[in-house]
Amino acid sequence: MSQRWLAAVLCIFGIAACQPNRAPIEVSEVWGPEVPAVAQNGIFYLQIRNHSQADDRLVAVQSPGCTTAELHETYENEHGLMGMRYLADGLFIPAGETVTLDVGGFHIMCLGKTAEFRAGEHIPLSLTFAAAGELTVEAEIH
Repeated sequence: MSQRWLAAVLCIFGIAACQPNRAPIEVSEVWGPEVPAVAQNGIFYLQIRNHSQADDRLVAVQSPGCTTAELHETYENEHGLMGMRYLADGLFIPAGETVTLDVGGFHIMCLGKTAEFRAGEHIPLSLTFAAAGELTVEAEIH
C-alpha cells in the first residue's frame, strides 16, 4: 500500500494525522471595557482554549498598559456580598477545555493604567503559561 493512499484513507476517516498543527493554547475574544481617563484601573476578559492533552496554568500576565496586571476572580461570600480575590496560584486550564474570563468571574485586573481604555484602542497582553510558555495578544477596548 502506498504512503499517499494510506494518508488519504486516514484523512477520510478523520484520523489525527490530518489535523493541522496548532498551538497548544489558543486565546480569543480578548477585550476590555472602556473606562474613564480618571479611573486608575482597567479590566480584561478573554477565552483560553487548551488544545493539548495536558493541563496547563496561566501563571502571569503583563501589559505595557498597566503598572501591574493580575489574575482575579469575582465571588459571592456567605452574606451575599460580591468580592474579588487575587489568584496567587494562577488559573487552571484543563486539557481539551476552554476557560472563559468574563464579567462576574475570572478576569485580568489592570492596576495602575498607563494606557487609555477608550473604545477602539488596542492594548497588548503578555500571557505566561506554565507549560505552553508566553503568548502575546491584543485586547480591543469596547
